[in-house]
Amino acid sequence: MIYGNLKSKGRIGYFNILLIVMIPIGIYFLNIDQSLYNFSDAIKSTYLGNSFHVLNVSISKILGISDGTKFFFYEVADLKIQIFIAFAYTYHYLNWFSKTTIIGWHKKLTQKRSIVIFFLWITSVGLYFYDYKTAIALLLFYSLIHVFMELPLNVISMKQIGRTFFRL
Repeated sequence: MIYGNLKSKGRIGYFNILLIVMIPIGIYFLNIDQSLYNFSDAIKSTYLGNSFHVLNVSISKILGISDGTKFFFYEVADLKIQIFIAFAYTYHYLNWFSKTTIIGWHKKLTQKRSIVIFFLWITSVGLYFYDYKTAIALLLFYSLIHVFMELPLNVISMKQIGRTFFRL
């Protein structure tokens, strides 16, 4: 976001950067009524069985909220951490879609590619119905590949930000 805003010099970009910093602060001060949350045993079992809670526990340990050994579904801190994780994932994906015109993705989208993308999406959703654990493992693997493939772009962005601020 910073690199894009340095290139475009738009005020809305600085506002968005401010929002991305303020939302976690807002979550911290959010008043949560634990009685409004009721997770079924199936949801709890799936969440724990797939080790999703490890991220929450790790964040809790990094922030000094816990010793990093326990996770509770209804503790305020754990709920806030999960709200933050949901925000981060949602923002990441919505931000990616908002950048499609910038990266020109839509210009390279042919009918054949659209069919392939749709087929992969249907296959992924179908795999969840067939075997949830396999689907999670496969799609997490794809997510990891996505992160590694973005790394060169992140390095370029960081270099450009450094050059701008430090005149390297």
